[in-house]
Parts: sequence; C-alpha cells; structure tokens
Amino acid sequence: MTFGVRPKREPHANGVVWPDTGTDVPVAIRDIFGGRPFAAHIPTVGYDYDMHRGVDIPLVVGDTYLSPVTGRINRLNRSHFPFTTTRYQSYWQATASGFGGSWVHAAPGLTLTGTRGGTNSFPTTENFQAHRQGIDMTAGQWEFRVKMTDAQGAINGAFGIGVADTLTSQYAVMEWDGTNVRCMGSSSSGALANHNTTAAVTSGHRWLRVRSNGTTLQLATSSDGDAWTNKFTETNPTWTNGDAPSWRATLYYRSKDTHGTPDVINIVSAGWYDSNGIGRFGNWFSVARAADKFAALHFDDLLVEQGDIVAAGQAVGTVGLTGFDDRSGPVLSAHVHIEWTPNANSSYANDDAQNPLKAGIMPRTNVSNNVSVVRTTANDPDGLDSYKLVVTCTRQAQDFDMNEFSLTGNTNTRSFNWDTRANLNADNDIPKNAGIYIVASSFDEDSASYVVTIYFNKATVGNTFVSAFVKDCNGVTLWSE
Repeated sequence: MTFGVRPKREPHANGVVWPDTGTDVPVAIRDIFGGRPFAAHIPTVGYDYDMHRGVDIPLVVGDTYLSPVTGRINRLNRSHFPFTTTRYQSYWQATASGFGGSWVHAAPGLTLTGTRGGTNSFPTTENFQAHRQGIDMTAGQWEFRVKMTDAQGAINGAFGIGVADTLTSQYAVMEWDGTNVRCMGSSSSGALANHNTTAAVTSGHRWLRVRSNGTTLQLATSSDGDAWTNKFTETNPTWTNGDAPSWRATLYYRSKDTHGTPDVINIVSAGWYDSNGIGRFGNWFSVARAADKFAALHFDDLLVEQGDIVAAGQAVGTVGLTGFDDRSGPVLSAHVHIEWTPNANSSYANDDAQNPLKAGIMPRTNVSNNVSVVRTTANDPDGLDSYKLVVTCTRQAQDFDMNEFSLTGNTNTRSFNWDTRANLNADNDIPKNAGIYIVASSFDEDSASYVVTIYFNKATVGNTFVSAFVKDCNGVTLWSE
C-alpha cells in the first residue's frame, strides 16, 4: 500500500456529467472528474499499468471525482487509510479506553501516545479498531499492513498491529518496539505456534504486515512496503467465526511495567484487503442503475456510504493511490480506474467489466490518427525471441481506446482484444498468454502519450513477419503494416 503526498489541485466548479436521460449534452469525458481540463487526463483501456481491465485516468491525489450517473451505491470498500486528516480517524474507534493513552491526528498521520498502565498481553486496555468494515478470515488471502514514519525510533512499550475478534478472544498480532518484533495469537485450537516468540527488528524496517496467503500465516516487516522479510511463518490457524464482521483490523499499544514516560508512535497509513472485500483495489465503490453499473477504484477517500443514492455530478470521492497485493504490487501513479458492467445485478468481477470508452457508453471524440507503432525483433521479458511492437498513443481530443492488436507470421496469427478479452490470460494479473507478452508503461496527468509494448513469440507465429494491425473499440484500424 502506497499513499502519495502531493499538492492538492482544486477542481473546476460545476460541469454536466455523463447524461442519465439521454437528452443531456455532455461537455466531455472530463466531466466525471470535477470539470478539470481534459489536458490532464489520458484514459487507457485494457492491460494498463494497473494490470486490470477497464480504463485508467491519471490524476492528482486529492482531485475530486464526480459520479458519472444517478444511481445507488450498491457496493463499497473502505479499507485503506492514509490518516492525512481527522476524517480518516472517524472510521476507527478506541475500545476499552482507560490506560491514559490517546489517538490523535498529527502530521504526518495518526499519532498514538501511550502511557504506563497497560498490560503485558493482548488484548490490551487500549485498542484502536476499524469499525465500518470487518475482515473475512475464512477464505483466500487477507492482509493488514501499517506504515510508521521513517524516523520512528525505538520505544519502551510495544506498538502492535493485527486482526482480532473480541467476541471469541481470537487474534493474530505482531508487536514492534524498535529492537524486536513479537508474534502473539490465539485461534480456536489454541495459541499460535510462535506465540510470544521474538525476532530482531531489521534495520530501517518501518512497515509491519500480518497476512495469510491461503495456506500459511505470515508476519513480516519491510523498509519500503514492497520487499518483505518474514519474521514468523506457520500453517494457517483455524478460526471460528471467521466470516463474522466482528473480526477487525486492530492497532494497539502495550506498555511495560517498568515504563514510566509516554511513548509516541507516528503512523502514516494502514490498510487491508480480504477475499470478499476486494480491498486489493483500495477504496472503491460501484454505482448501480436498472441496466448497468459503474465501478471506480483506488480512491484516497470515499465521500459516500453503501446504500446512498447519488446524483450525476455529485462528488463521491477523492483521487488516491490505494490498493495493493503481492502480485500487482502497490499503486504507484495516482489515478481512477473505471469499469462498466451492463448488468447491475451481477456480482463484482473483473471479467464482468467492459470498456466504458467503447462507443455509446461515455462521451468522446473518435480519432483514428493518433497511434504510431515501431516494429523490431527482440527477446520478451522471458527471454524468448519475439516480434516487438512499441505502440504509442498520443494525446489527441478524447480518444485513447487502443483495443485490438494482431500480428501474423508465416505459421500463425496471434491477436488479443481488451474489450472482449479474447486471447487474454484468464488471470488479470498475468500479462502473457499463448505466445503474447504485454508490457504497459506508466504515465501521469502530464504525459503527452501512453505506450504499450507487445511481444509476439516467433515460436508461435513463425520466423517470417507477414502483417500486423491495431484497431480501436469501433473496429477502426489505427495502424497496419
């Protein structure tokens, strides 16, 4: 989980949003981003740098996002907290308060001041728990991670993170005191194997993580939130009541009996995902109507709640960098990812999503002369001899919908279509399939173009090049050779 701290750029006022009635005349795609000039937006379709189907619009952290339609917030995930304002604290609550400590917002994030009078075991007399949304512990992967400030020094007490169900006294937590980290936990079958075991803190590590990969429980630390050092690993515990909403992400402070002066712990961010909350996409929501729905992902904050009725043009979130998992990694460029599904009653899944820039969905100007391609021969990232197409889409009007790519050799043709998903890997996080390897570039709100590199394995298509083309969502040829 990476949260950016960039100057907030105030959005322009008003702006008519994508029409609900069919009679409105929208100004541009930009209207769902607070009316900011389109020069700040490059939407891209398909396996973009986010590696998920849909459209990415690069923006600036803090930009306001407006709902594209009038409808009901039918799904919502709020599990990532940068703690940059007191608003984020409102999603957490202190439990069993009374040890004299305090949780306050103070730059650069959440500050915990802990005093003497705590306990030597968990649960402590003072926990800070996310209260709007629980964690499902029963299936697949789940993870909770926290970032302290880089300058955070050793403390006399212990700062802890983890997951806990206070109704059944089950928990899995990791403590940090700047010198050692400790594993503690209790499941339905008893204490965790590493309960009360300590390990030395790795120098410079200020990230803490408690997670399950589906088969093992892992407690780890990191210096950057990307490369992790496992401190404790054991076979997945058996949790009872694992799918109950009483399982909560928990921060806590545990003092030591000999500690007489306050400890101060500065927390920059905290966040989690589980198999049901789809938290790997950060803070997100979907707006449902009778025949379709829009999902928007990676928000810094959401200004709505599940069940709310929102109007087209209503501010519903602020742009961020939220979302992470072990395969895609953290979100590195501030953007909103948009997906459109023609059936509001279907459950959320990447495969349900369609390209919202295809004809008739969102307003745009169709342009067919803004794509250039350089074809060479090179090894793909796996080291396989391939034809290499470097495809550049230059900013022009509102059309950035490269969609279908194809290359024919003397023995075979390989092609893929981002909109229909033809010949793409069924796993959205794997950018290669049957002789094609896709490498997308990063971009931001100042980029003049977007580049995607595609490798066609010669062992699949043949050693002699015959032809190739790139088409948009309307089937218009953007380039051919």
